[in-house]
This record gives sequence, C-alpha cells and structure tokens, in this order.
Amino acid sequence: MINKINQSIRLMELNYPLISILKHSRSKKEVDTCVNDFIAKVKKQRRFLAKKYHPDICNNGEEMMKSINAAYDFLTTLKINFTPPRPQTVFYYTYSTYAYDTTTSTGYF
Repeated sequence: MINKINQSIRLMELNYPLISILKHSRSKKEVDTCVNDFIAKVKKQRRFLAKKYHPDICNNGEEMMKSINAAYDFLTTLKINFTPPRPQTVFYYTYSTYAYDTTTSTGYF
C-alpha cells in the first residue's frame, strides 16, 4: 500500500512527505489536517498536469492523462485510519531522606 501511495505521488510530480508526516502524527486532528492539505495539493497539481499533458498538446498525452487520473482517484479516496500511539508508562520514584541533627533532635527534609 505504501509503495502504491509513493508511486502515485511520484506520478503526480508531488514533493510531499505524506508517509513520514503521518508516521509522526500524534492526534486525529493532526492527521486530518495533513490529509486535507495533501488533497488540496493533489487537486492543484492535477490541474497543472492536465494542462501540461493534455492530449491536444502532448503526443503521449492520452496515456499520461489516464495514469494521472487513476493516481488522482486513488490519492483522493485514500482512507487513513489513525491509531494513536500507545502511552508510555513512566514511573516516578520519590525518595525522602530524613536527616537528624544530633544536638537538637529536629528533623530536616
């Protein structure tokens, strides 16, 4: 699946580190923001590539447009399930020392 995503991103001529951003996301809101930004970039890039590889302009345009449209459909319908990272259990140990003064018998902390 990741290979297909990377292949589609390369075909769309995008330089967007989607996979690494998603790996380091900590919340559902972060993932949704990342995905929405990515889809906006994909839509903008598709318009640019449609002008560049239009069959009336480019000789190999029809095949390229089919590939671009397939990659566009795949990337825009991509469902990303967010699984939050497991919380790390951190134990804090507190040590209390009780020092006694031998002359007055008062405790110091």
